[in-house]
Amino acid sequence: MGSRLAALVLCGLLCARPAPASPALGDGDEDVVAGVELHLPAGVDASGLAKLVAVRRGQVLLARNVRRTLERLYATGRFSSAVARVQRGPEGVVLVFELSPRRALRRINVAGAQVFQPDQVRARAGLSEREEFVPERLEAAVAGVKEAYRRRGYDGAKVEAEVSESGDGRVDVSLRVEEGTATRVRAVAFHGGPGLPLGALEAALGVYPGDVLDEEALAAGLERLKATYRQSAHHRARVGELQVERDGRGGARVTLPVEAGPRWSFGFRGNRGVPDAVLRGVLRYDGSELLDEAVEARLARRAEAFYRFRGYQDARVTVREVVGPGGAEALLLFDVDEGPITRVAGLRFEGNHGIPEAQLRAVLVEAVRGSAPAPADLAGLLDAELIPGPPPAEIFVEPAWRLAAEEMEGLYRELGYLRATVRLEGGEVRPEAGTAAFTFRVDEGPQACVRALRAEGWPAEVPFPGAAPLREGAPLAPSELERARGGLSRALGREGYLFSRVEVVTRLSADGREATVLFPVVPGPRVKVGNVIVKGLQRTRPWLVRDNLRFKEGDVVNPEALYESQRAISSLGTFRSVAVSLLSPEVPEPVKDVVVEVKERPQLEGDIAGGYFLVDGPRVLGTASYPNIGGAGLNANLRGKLNYVGASVMAFSGLVDPSTVQGLDGLGGRGNGSVSAPRGLGPLPDDVSARVDLLGEREFRPSYRFTRFAAVAGLEWVPSRWFAGSLQYELETNRVAAAPGLQLILSSLSRANEQRLRFPIGLTNLQSLRPAFTLDFRDDPANPRSGVLLTGMTELTRDLGAQLTDAAGNPLSDFRVFTLKVQGAVSGYLPLWDRVVLAASVRGGRFLLLDPTSATIGPKRFFLGGGTSLRGFREDGVLPADRRAALHEDRASCSATANPAGCTPAATVLASGREVPSEGGEVFTLGKVELRFPFPSVPSLDTAVFLEAGNLWLQQASYRP
Repeated sequence: MGSRLAALVLCGLLCARPAPASPALGDGDEDVVAGVELHLPAGVDASGLAKLVAVRRGQVLLARNVRRTLERLYATGRFSSAVARVQRGPEGVVLVFELSPRRALRRINVAGAQVFQPDQVRARAGLSEREEFVPERLEAAVAGVKEAYRRRGYDGAKVEAEVSESGDGRVDVSLRVEEGTATRVRAVAFHGGPGLPLGALEAALGVYPGDVLDEEALAAGLERLKATYRQSAHHRARVGELQVERDGRGGARVTLPVEAGPRWSFGFRGNRGVPDAVLRGVLRYDGSELLDEAVEARLARRAEAFYRFRGYQDARVTVREVVGPGGAEALLLFDVDEGPITRVAGLRFEGNHGIPEAQLRAVLVEAVRGSAPAPADLAGLLDAELIPGPPPAEIFVEPAWRLAAEEMEGLYRELGYLRATVRLEGGEVRPEAGTAAFTFRVDEGPQACVRALRAEGWPAEVPFPGAAPLREGAPLAPSELERARGGLSRALGREGYLFSRVEVVTRLSADGREATVLFPVVPGPRVKVGNVIVKGLQRTRPWLVRDNLRFKEGDVVNPEALYESQRAISSLGTFRSVAVSLLSPEVPEPVKDVVVEVKERPQLEGDIAGGYFLVDGPRVLGTASYPNIGGAGLNANLRGKLNYVGASVMAFSGLVDPSTVQGLDGLGGRGNGSVSAPRGLGPLPDDVSARVDLLGEREFRPSYRFTRFAAVAGLEWVPSRWFAGSLQYELETNRVAAAPGLQLILSSLSRANEQRLRFPIGLTNLQSLRPAFTLDFRDDPANPRSGVLLTGMTELTRDLGAQLTDAAGNPLSDFRVFTLKVQGAVSGYLPLWDRVVLAASVRGGRFLLLDPTSATIGPKRFFLGGGTSLRGFREDGVLPADRRAALHEDRASCSATANPAGCTPAATVLASGREVPSEGGEVFTLGKVELRFPFPSVPSLDTAVFLEAGNLWLQQASYRP
């Protein structure tokens, strides 16, 4: 489509030779525009198009303005073509833009297909719903489907395409398929010298007489046959092209020429210091390449390299072929002349003063290790077969040592020694002793330090940010020069100088010890936002996208604002993909239009599944989402599970009373529905979004029944990148009916059951108000290296009637809940050096009883453990400190009691080696320190070591900081 548009624009602007009423355009013309017209078919919406026209009445007609208009019109995604024509009149020229609306494919219907599924037919046709309809592509679509059928063996398949257009401009395409009769394989023959039994060849090819002639299956079988030859060591097997001869009566003969060649094996002679098994591993030959002379020579060089990196400096490996009688077997023989082992017994560095010898030796060791054959090549070999070689610093391999000298020079230059040279000088070799000595001669030269940093041509309206990491007085490092240049380019880009060019010029003093660093800058135009063109909207209202942009027309273009806009629009959950980019980004212009291209999610998504579960009985699960309700960005989601306990094993076996779980009383499950509103919807301010959640849950277990209904309404306020606030109100009712002896099964509960049974036995009606805030001053929220993060949250909870009951459901007493839960955290990140970061965090929280008679209930307490709070403990698994002390006493008393019946249930659980679930705490403190750094042998992988310490207490009076 891009090439088609380019052709239209080029024809309309440059190469057209129309009648006298439509002269060609050019920047050299002095014609004055007398009028501008947009020609569209009747009924097409023209709203918003006038502001995209860059040509105004009274202006001189310029081709670049016409070109910009055409680009803008096409970028809206509403037109399949846009052409400009000129009509000359007495007052000047009238510019006419002829626009052809884009027609979208609404449905692609497939009829008559049996061999392929409808989606497969659409894929072969290269058509997809909601894309632009281009009539010229129908012929290629039909040809693609017919070709797919031909390759599957249906040579006579017929495909027809029909087009029907609806009143709104959308198009339906119907593909009608007549598959016809399949072509069958009559015979399969192998010619030449196959070398393998016929049954093995047929099994590898996977095609037999009577099968449909499927070219894709034949191609896959051909690859399997080649793999079979490789696995059987026929390393010079040549498998020709498949030959298919159709007989015209619905049959075909398949012929395959094959020359297997001999079966090859590898042999070694003269290798005394390295076993055969090790050398085979070093060769790494898997048969994927034809075993010709070039491959043989490469294998020999590989073996020589291995020997040299084990101290055999003069090792030579030659290869020759030995073919057995009849040519069925062949041996590739490697003749090895190992020579003596030579170790570097003396290594000297002369002339080095700025870098210690130990650091230079480390460079040499890494160079030798990096050039040596990879250890993975020898995987699976026994330790006894692989004799350890000399240390890397005692192995002389000239290419590796020359490379080490270059890397030493690079190390010196990074420390400011710009004229440093490192030379490897020939040393003394003693063949009788098997030792050698070498010298690295270093000429460091002067160390250059930065004397001054200046930028020439820097825009006066932009403060100079400095040239970090360069600083005056520090050694001049080439890598830091490039980093500084890149930082200045990015700083200019953030100020709208998108086409700026920053160079680096270094001027050394005569003695080479002082350097003046200049950054010549060609800023180019300061780019501002022109028109914002939104593309891809079908159901969505344009204001939803525009209200989430972090810039407006006329602003200075900031790439970070473009990225933040893309992120904000994506976070709405309304679109499958979002792209915010400049129109014609490669063209330097003072005004750039911004294109926001979105792809909407389907109007309705969901799935459903079901099954039978022993505890729950028949169960149905489903999810559904309805995004972008009314085109305003309202997103509705529903997730649910419904089961019938009356038909479960619990009811059949009597674990629960069957009479109490019949009809509606036997329905259980969980449902969660939510509706989220984007920022700025209706009366909401531009930086505020809203969400409402409804939750219902009913669970049956042998020891308890749990029912919960809750509604949560929340607002989120994000006025800036560094601040976010939220406010939630929750209304909930919870009922727990427990069987006698519940405490005896505490340790066998799952995490979900633990959370339900934190509610008191009885009925609890609560309302909660939760304000929270975040202050984020980190450099990168996804992977922070510096900055500070502060978070705080409070929860005000008050009951709306709460009553305890016994196991039979009889009321015991009422209780009050009126509490304020307060917690906060401070995290800091300190960069130590490149990709090494020290992170520290402190968290704490406590409950305040707003009524002296109030109680705290388990679900609202603090919990520690798991990956987000105190690693090393299971999720919510940390027991309060005062509770642990009481459990120790119970456990000791139980051990001293002769009758186990005198033990508390918790002591009985501990005595059996199981864990007691945590009740949570009313006060906690937690500290973390973490050091993050790149993994030594895998630079792309980061790792960390950490120390965490924390505790919580159930009784605030027991708190010990």
